[in-house]
Amino acid sequence: MSDLITHAKVSPLDTAEDWTTWETQMEDLLWEAKLWPYVNGKKARPVVAEKETVTAGKQAEMDSWDEKDRTALSAIRLRVSKRVIKLIRNVKTSREAWEKLKKNFETKGLGKIIEIRRKLAVSRFSDGEDLDEWLQQMIEWREDLISLGRTVPDDEFSIMLLAALPESWQAFTASFRDDEIDDADKVQGRIREHARRLQTSDTALVANQRRTGPLCYKCGKLGLKRDCPNHDRKPGGGVSRGGDRREQKGDRKGKGGKTMVAEESEGESDYSCAIIAAPTSGEIALPAVADDAWITDSGTTSHVARERRAFVEYESTPGQTLHGAGTTPILGRGSIRMRFVHGGKTTALTLRNVLHAPGVPYNLLSIGRVEAAGHKVEMDGGELRLRNEKGRVYGSGRRIGNFLYQVEGEIEAPAPNVACAAAVSHPRRKKTLNEWHRVLGHPGMKTVIAMWKKGLVEGMDVDESEPPEDQCEACVQGKQTKVSYPKESGTVIEEIGDLVVMDTWGDAPTQGLGGERYFWAFTDGHSRHTEIAFGKHKSEALGHFQAYKAMVENKFGHKIKKIRCDNGGEFLSKEFKAYLCAEGIELDTTAPRSSAQNGIAERVHRTLLDRARAARIAAGLPKFLWPQAVAHIVYLKNRLPMRALKGKTPEEVWTGKKPSVADLQEWGTKCWVLTSPSKRSKLDPRSQPMHFVGMAPGSKA
Repeated sequence: MSDLITHAKVSPLDTAEDWTTWETQMEDLLWEAKLWPYVNGKKARPVVAEKETVTAGKQAEMDSWDEKDRTALSAIRLRVSKRVIKLIRNVKTSREAWEKLKKNFETKGLGKIIEIRRKLAVSRFSDGEDLDEWLQQMIEWREDLISLGRTVPDDEFSIMLLAALPESWQAFTASFRDDEIDDADKVQGRIREHARRLQTSDTALVANQRRTGPLCYKCGKLGLKRDCPNHDRKPGGGVSRGGDRREQKGDRKGKGGKTMVAEESEGESDYSCAIIAAPTSGEIALPAVADDAWITDSGTTSHVARERRAFVEYESTPGQTLHGAGTTPILGRGSIRMRFVHGGKTTALTLRNVLHAPGVPYNLLSIGRVEAAGHKVEMDGGELRLRNEKGRVYGSGRRIGNFLYQVEGEIEAPAPNVACAAAVSHPRRKKTLNEWHRVLGHPGMKTVIAMWKKGLVEGMDVDESEPPEDQCEACVQGKQTKVSYPKESGTVIEEIGDLVVMDTWGDAPTQGLGGERYFWAFTDGHSRHTEIAFGKHKSEALGHFQAYKAMVENKFGHKIKKIRCDNGGEFLSKEFKAYLCAEGIELDTTAPRSSAQNGIAERVHRTLLDRARAARIAAGLPKFLWPQAVAHIVYLKNRLPMRALKGKTPEEVWTGKKPSVADLQEWGTKCWVLTSPSKRSKLDPRSQPMHFVGMAPGSKA
C-alpha cells in the first residue's frame, strides 16, 4: 500500500452529515493514488471468455487489477467508523463498498434539498459572532446542495451572504453594484475585509474614549504642552488659560440665535478623534453616507468640519494635527452655524472652536463638547436625541454603524459678501480667475483662461493678483467620473434646425420646488445652443418639443429637419411618431443601451448635471433647487466657448453677437431683493436677503 493511502488523514465516516465532506476527501485521495477509476467502475476487471485459455499475461493483468482494487477497498474501510464498517465488511470490491455507503448515507430526496435551502435562507450573521466560522458553514451548505445535484450560482450565493449580514452593515451591502456579485469568492473577501476594518475602527474608538485630552507632542503623554515638565517656560511666566468662561453656559446675547460651546484653552496643537482616515482601497471601510454628513464621535476632542466655506468666523492655525487611526492636518478653527432638525422643526445653534480638517471623511460632532456645554446626548434603540439645558429635544439622528450616529441637520452656509447685480446696483469689480470659474458654473480652468485671453465674451475683467487653483473642491465632489464620452462626430451640420439632439433626464430622486422630476434638453447640432424644459411627467416630452420647434421656426424661419434621441418610450410613442411624420421631421434613434451614439446629448447631460451639482455643493443650498441650478448652468453653457465651434460660444452662433458676462454672479450668492412699496410699510426694511439662483428668461447679463 502506498504511503499516501497509509498516512493521509480523513475523518471517519459515521453519519449522513459526514457524507458530503467524506466523499469529497476520499475521492481526492483515491484520485491522487490513481485508484479512483477502480472505485467508480471506469477501470473494470479484465474479463476472460468462457472458452478462453488464460495466458500468463492475462493472469498478470487480473492479478494487478485485484491488487489495486483491494488497496482501494482497504483505503475506504480504514476511514469509516466501527459502526459503519459493518455495512461493508463482506463486500468484495471497492466499487461495491462505495455504492453501498452512497446508498446508505447520500440523500437525494427533495426533503433534504429543502432543508439545506431553508438553512441558507434563514441563517443570519450577528455582530460579535465568528465571521469565518459563519462563512464556512454557509459554504458547506452550498456544497451540500451541489452534491445533491442542485447548483447555487455565484450571484445567488452572494445575495444570500449579503442579505444575512446585520442591519449595521447596511451601508456596506448597499455599496455593491450588480456586476460585483458575480464572483462569490470576491464578495466573501470583501466581507472579511470589512469585518477586519470594523474591528480596527472599534478598537480605535474605545482607545480614544479612554483618552481625556490631547497628547503632548513633547513627551507623548496625555496633557498639553504648557503642562509638560519638559516644556521650557520663560522665567516668571505662566501659561494663560484662554477662553471666556461665560461661554460654558452658552452666549445667548449674540446675534443669530443660541450658541453651544465649551471652554477650550488656546495653544493646543494636537487633537484626537476616532474617525479620521477615509478608505484607501476599493472596499468601503466607513458607512457610505454623504461626505457633508455630521457624525457623532465620542472620541473626538473637538467638533471638526471638512469645508472652509462652512465657517462664519475663521482663524488659520497651521502646524496642528488631528490624531486617531492616523493623522490629518488642521488648517484652522472658528465658528459654524448649524441647523439641527427634530420632528420637522429646525433649531439653529452656533458651534464654537470648530476645527477645520479637510482630510476627515465626515464632519464630526464631539459628544464631549456637547455635554460640556450643558447639553445631553441620548442614544437608545438606534436613535439619537440632543437635549438642551432645559431638557427640550432639538436634534435627532440614527445609527449607521456599530457605534456611529448620523445627526439630522446641515450647515447654515455663510453667504459671500457680494450682492446680486439683478437686485441692487453696485460698481463692477474685477474677479479673479478662481471667482470666474465659480461664476461661470465651474467649467475647466483652461476654458476660463481662453475666454479671457481670446476675448470670446464681453465684460470679463480679470484680477490677476491671484493664480488659478489646481483643484476646485466642489468640482471634485460634483464632477468626478470614470470615463469620458467618445469624441464628437466630424459630420458638418450646415444650418440651425438641420439636426436637434434631445434627451430626457429623470426621475429625479428629489422633487423640485414646482414639483419637477424631469428635464428635457434640446441642443441644436449646428450652434450647440441648448434649451431646457422641466416637467412632472415623462409623457410631457411631445409638448416641450412642439414649443421648442415653434421657437426655432419663429426666430430663424428654419424648419427642423431631423431629431436624434435615444430609444426612450416618450420619443417612440405613436403620438410622437405621428407628429414627426406629419411635420416631415426625420427621427434618428440610437441602438438599445448605446447612449454614447447620441454623443452630443449625453455630453450635454453630463455637463449640466456635473456643473449643477458642483454649483449647489459650493453654495451649500438644498437639493430641491436642482431645477434652478440646471437652468442656470444651461444659461452659462451657452456662453462658454466650444472646440466644436472653433472657440466660439453657442450664444454667438445662435444670435450672431458675443455674449456679455460682466454682470454675472456666482449661483447661490446672497443678494438683497428690493421689496415692492405696496408690500411694505414705511418702517419695514426696503430689501430682503435671498440667494441668486438664476436669470429669468429674457434677462440681460
